[in-house]
Amino acid sequence: MAVTPEALLRAADTLGSADAEVDWRNAAACAYYAAYHKCIPFAYGQATAEPGHSELIAMLTEPRNPTRSRQAGHLLRQCKSLREQANYRIARDFRHADAHTAVDASRRIFEPDSFKGRRNPRRGA
Repeated sequence: MAVTPEALLRAADTLGSADAEVDWRNAAACAYYAAYHKCIPFAYGQATAEPGHSELIAMLTEPRNPTRSRQAGHLLRQCKSLREQANYRIARDFRHADAHTAVDASRRIFEPDSFKGRRNPRRGA
């Protein structure tokens, strides 16, 4: 069974509302992967490409892109940073607020105008 970016965002939202730090950490991970997979089809078309995480962020934040596309790239970078803290720095506290920040940043990428006017050289746009 396949999963969608929207399903990952819903899972992140549910986990972010829980009471345990382990859930907050998982919320940050789900939020990041929801945002990452939401960005791929726009940047690479409907192909099954799975670009490197830094490559996708760099593509979105190119100075020649419209402001909203660059903002989506910066939000993706923020989600990635929080996911890395949640997954790799387990000896440090991960706050409930950190989970909410990750989920909120991811949710903003899902807004309808996130990629409005995006120039996509890979698709000839």
